Parts: sequence; structure tokens; C-alpha cells
Amino acid sequence: MGQARRQNKTVGAGWRYTIGAISVLFYTILPGRFFGGDAYNPYTNTIYLYSDIPAVALHEAGHSKDFGRRENKGTHAALYLLPFAPLYYEANATSDALTYLENQSRWKDQQRAYEILYPAYGTYVAGIWGVIPGHIIGRMKASDVEAEHDDLAPTVADPLTQRVE
Repeated sequence: MGQARRQNKTVGAGWRYTIGAISVLFYTILPGRFFGGDAYNPYTNTIYLYSDIPAVALHEAGHSKDFGRRENKGTHAALYLLPFAPLYYEANATSDALTYLENQSRWKDQQRAYEILYPAYGTYVAGIWGVIPGHIIGRMKASDVEAEHDDLAPTVADPLTQRVE
């Protein structure tokens, strides 16, 4: 991790060797694989993935894309630490993940993404109290996807009548 932080010249040295060093130290002491934590680290330009959920991987890739297009990456990474600032970055990453799944016509994955990413976003809005509204809204959005795409459930053709049931 320290080497990745040193090699990431897209973030200014001041940011890399202060907050970036702390982020690497935090990861070393409390690794995500033990405490949950798929994440993107802009100081090392790495994505940590421990779950097998495509929506979460796409969400973290969305963070990478978002930070990659920023002019002052270190400043934006530091802003993420301020109260309420993560709402903007989380909304961008969630939107990227959902848009990708929609563009790829991966309706089941898009449904699952709403069910996972909206409750997660709710925690940024209102802490633990945001999870329940996030679940409600996420499930409503997921059901909207299902209603729009009747091809979600696999169709089975009856071999005797050749009708799809």
C-alpha cells in the first residue's frame, strides 16, 4: 500500500504523505476483509473488493472514475472526510453503477443494486436511521425495474404446446 501511495503522482505529495498515509495505516490496522469495507482509496488509486456483489464493485469503480476526472484529486479526497460532502461523491458513484447496469440491460443486477446501494446511501444521509428509508426506496426502485422489464424471469416453453408459460 505504501508503494502504491508513493507511485500515485496524480495526488499531490502533501496529500499522499499526510491523509494518504493515515488511510493506509487505517487499512493496515483495520483491514476491510475483516471489518467489511469495499472501498476506493484515491491516495493509492486502488479499489479494495471483499464482497462478490457486482453493484458494489461498480460503485467503487464509479468512485475511481469520479476522482480520476478531478483536477485537484487530493483536495477532493480530503473533502470526502467532511460532514455531508460524501453525499455528492456517493450519489455520483451510485448513479454510475446503476447507469452501467441499465445500459448493459442487466435488469436483475440493476434490481439488486437498488436494494444494496440505496440503503448504503441512506447511512451517509442519516447514519443508522437512514438504512430503513434506504431499503424502502431501494425496493420501490427495484420493483419499478421489474415492472418495466417483464423479461426478468426466465420463460419456460412447454414442449407439448410450444407456448411460453
